[in-house]
Amino acid sequence: MRQITLACQPIFEKYARTSRREQSLNSMDVVVPWAELEALSAPYYPKASKVRQPIGSRTMLPICFLLDWFNTSHAPDETTILNFRHLLETHALCGQFTVWCN
Repeated sequence: MRQITLACQPIFEKYARTSRREQSLNSMDVVVPWAELEALSAPYYPKASKVRQPIGSRTMLPICFLLDWFNTSHAPDETTILNFRHLLETHALCGQFTVWCN
């Protein structure tokens, strides 16, 4: 558990500096229409069951994009990402996402 300091108080939040990671994620949120892309994949995305809760499609979309843009892997786990990509391929959604992926 992280120790709470005086700087953690809400009054000091306006002085906090945003990291480069936060800046790039914020700019990505401005550029990519996540709501539209999520609406495309939502009808095909698995629903929650009693056994296992899937990672939300709103989380999986940026992960897939970041993996493609920065040529990395192992964000949640390889199988989860692969299953999500297969879902997009099966329902021919990849062609609609290529504008942002490439």
